[in-house]
Amino acid sequence: MAAESMAKIDESRERLRQLVTSTNDEEFARPIDGKWTGAAMLAHIAFWDRRTAWLLRRCRQGNCGPSPVDLDAVNESALPQWRLIPPRAAGEEALAAAEEIDELVASMPAELLISLRERESEIRYDRSDHRNDHLDQIEWAPSRT
Repeated sequence: MAAESMAKIDESRERLRQLVTSTNDEEFARPIDGKWTGAAMLAHIAFWDRRTAWLLRRCRQGNCGPSPVDLDAVNESALPQWRLIPPRAAGEEALAAAEEIDELVASMPAELLISLRERESEIRYDRSDHRNDHLDQIEWAPSRT
C-alpha cells in the first residue's frame, strides 16, 4: 500500500483515539442525529471495521468474492443494540477494531490490495473515510462541548 494511503489510515485512527480519550461518557451518550449517539456511532464504526477485517482475512485465503449487504438494513436493525453498549466500551471497541483492520491492511500483500482497488471490490479496506465521516458528526454535534 502506498505510504500516503497508510498515512491517511493512521491519521484517522489517531483522530479516533484522541476523540475517545478526550470525550467523556456523558458527551458520547448525547443524541447526535435522531436515534444515534456518539457511542452508537463508535459501535457502528467498530462493527464495519471488524466486518472488513473478516473479509480481508477471507480474501487472503483466496476467497475475495463479494459479500453483499443491505447497509441500511444492517445499520437500522443493529442501532438498538449499539445504543446499549456503554460509551466507554464503545470507544474502546472502536479503537480495537480500528487497530485490527489497520494492522491487517498494512500486512496485506500490495498486489492483493491493488487488485481489490482496481476491480472496485466490495471490500473497502481503507476505513479512514468512514471513520472520519462519523468522527465529524460526533465532533460537530451541537450538544458536544
